[in-house]
Amino acid sequence: MRKDVYVQNDSGGMSVLSRSVLERVIDDGRENDGAFVRAHEAILGSLVGDDSFIARVVVSEPLRPEEEREWIAHYRWGLKVPCGKLLVAGGFDPDILGQWLEDGGHEGVQAVDVPPGHYLVDVYTYLHSMNGRVIMEQEWDEKLGRWFRQDHPGRAFPSWVAGELSMFHEEDPGHESEWEDLAASVEEGTLAVETDPLDWVGFLVHLQPFDAGAALTEPEEGDWFGAGQGLRRPETFPLGVPSREAKDPEYREALRALTGEEDEDEAAEASPGGVKTVDVFSSVGFHVLDPIEGGPVEVSPRDMARLFRLAWFATNSAHPEVYAEGPGVPECAPRFEACKSTAVQTDSTALRVAFEGPGGRFHSARVIAACDPAVWTQLPSGTLLELATYAPDLDRAREAEDAPEVGTLRFRGRTRGEGERAVWEITESYPPVSAATLRDALALSAAAETTRLPLRSPEEARAVLDRFLAQWAPLYPKGPPATVVGSALELPKPDETDMLLLATDAFRLRYADTWPFEALLEEDDDEDEDEDDDD
Repeated sequence: MRKDVYVQNDSGGMSVLSRSVLERVIDDGRENDGAFVRAHEAILGSLVGDDSFIARVVVSEPLRPEEEREWIAHYRWGLKVPCGKLLVAGGFDPDILGQWLEDGGHEGVQAVDVPPGHYLVDVYTYLHSMNGRVIMEQEWDEKLGRWFRQDHPGRAFPSWVAGELSMFHEEDPGHESEWEDLAASVEEGTLAVETDPLDWVGFLVHLQPFDAGAALTEPEEGDWFGAGQGLRRPETFPLGVPSREAKDPEYREALRALTGEEDEDEAAEASPGGVKTVDVFSSVGFHVLDPIEGGPVEVSPRDMARLFRLAWFATNSAHPEVYAEGPGVPECAPRFEACKSTAVQTDSTALRVAFEGPGGRFHSARVIAACDPAVWTQLPSGTLLELATYAPDLDRAREAEDAPEVGTLRFRGRTRGEGERAVWEITESYPPVSAATLRDALALSAAAETTRLPLRSPEEARAVLDRFLAQWAPLYPKGPPATVVGSALELPKPDETDMLLLATDAFRLRYADTWPFEALLEEDDDEDEDEDDDD
């Protein structure tokens, strides 16, 4: 028996468990993850990012040749499924599992009917996964496009490889410009891409009757299995394991310009520009803005992405939206419509620019950065300009009493001048912030675009690196990606992901009192539990 399921995920893990233990998992509230693992009631696997994925469940059948040939990491454990219903979930979140139980479904939890029993479970990772991307770069020092071209010269790119490269051009050194307009490159014959199949397996869960004599893989810290356990490098670039049963909307979206495919549900929900976006202002418009203490703060409108990055540092669930109002502003709409993944609404005096979302960990940061910075400088002088951000994925957390407004920021002011000499005078904000703090945070955001992150002291640099390694060290078995040089953290070569994550930790260490960040929600929960214990 084989079953492919698409699992939505916004966490750093995946879980495989039996429906029979669901109530106990929910009641436990993540206090005793290891107890469920050790009792063969759950298998918890670490992911290096929050990408969604297609998982294949194979029961009591041998692996097919391509399934066996193409995996890059593997771990083995036991699992009891006495009820005959296996769950594959993004993360191990009691809230998500509770929603699935209460509502009868959730995109982050998929159920597969299997014969009741005690199973020996092998979990295989394929290159077509977030884990695969990081392993390829960190462990093997490979670039996706270069490795494919080297091992399969003259072959058309599989759709998943083309989807990756259309999003991350730098992964095909020397061919970056070809991926900027994929459809045009294919039409011109510069690139050859296979558009069938479009969907690919990221993880395979293989169930066989339990064998007490079989060697099991020992979990890592916290009884979670590591992303790189059982690591092996295939002899040649793995072309992937296709899925004919489940659909992966992220890669289909990346290839839509090439395939012409349109998802009916997404089309119905899409905003006027044909892009599914996050409606930010409807969620944050009630907040009162305060004058910038010691302000205004003058920045170039070109720095819109840097300003948004402050919200992204607080939570990668944050999404941007921009409002502009004044004479001549609506006439600027075509310039913003030309930006990738934007939707523009106008009235007689104003326009709103929304961005495609939600997405994975780096999606919102990259989608606003993909908009030509110069376009923000072309608004008429005197335009009232505002950036607002919101994290829709945290809506449930906000329902908790006194939960902070994580990811909600607003910055408003008027522009002066146009073009390269344009200035945006930010006079108001939510939450309140001083001019000195905002300037300091923007300097940190700007540094995240380089290979050197200047900090206030060697002690702060070390604290930032320690915080980074506390979460990400397993991904760097050869040592930290950055070194402390004086009062700075330096990378040996440009790496957007590493620098953004390092800057995130610096931001959270410095500005928690001004901009609460997502981890504070967990800390508050811990404090509440401590208070309950005291009672």
